[in-house]
Amino acid sequence: MTKIPMMVSLSNKKVVIIGGGQISERKTCRLVEYGIKPTLISPSITEGLRQMIQHYDLNWIKKECSPSDLPYYDVIIIATNCSSVNQMILDHKPKHAWVNATHHASKGEIEFPIALRRGKLQIAISTGGSSPHTCEKNKSTARA
Repeated sequence: MTKIPMMVSLSNKKVVIIGGGQISERKTCRLVEYGIKPTLISPSITEGLRQMIQHYDLNWIKKECSPSDLPYYDVIIIATNCSSVNQMILDHKPKHAWVNATHHASKGEIEFPIALRRGKLQIAISTGGSSPHTCEKNKSTARA
């Protein structure tokens, strides 16, 4: 699936992150930088997520994700290391929702590229999920 680069406002969208590990922490950090307050669904979370939940007053649903959790969200970020949970989310996502599948980028409709921000200027860098390290390297080069 070919994806087109675009900038989009998520300010009026309901965003959920499924998972409580390091990837979830990075995605949450990125979203709150832009003023987005995602809901987190996971039976456990990192200490960093726990701190962000307190600091940004985020909603944490402390349980395993189930199909009945999904219809309420416009953006669903899959950030688990459990293939059966990841597949369940893909199988039961609402038709209106955009999915970011961190485990397999091509299975989602959207990706969150690395961004370099300087005032109103924003430069997005993406490898389609194949090499985050390359994106970071290019961000460092562009920053110089």
